[in-house]
Amino acid sequence: MIEECKLGDRVELRVENDRLVISPERPPRAGWEESFRAAGRVGSDEILLESRQLNDFDTKEWKW
Repeated sequence: MIEECKLGDRVELRVENDRLVISPERPPRAGWEESFRAAGRVGSDEILLESRQLNDFDTKEWKW
């Protein structure tokens, strides 16, 4: 069946909605670039870091 569908030498098996899905093997990190682009531009989380409250660990225990 895998040969008939021309899925290649290696395939991935996974279960989705109580079904077995057989698909061609994807290269490692496939789709990561698109996901990073969708997450937003670089540096867009600086505001989150600036607004967080420091705790005792941050002010007394942390050593660089």
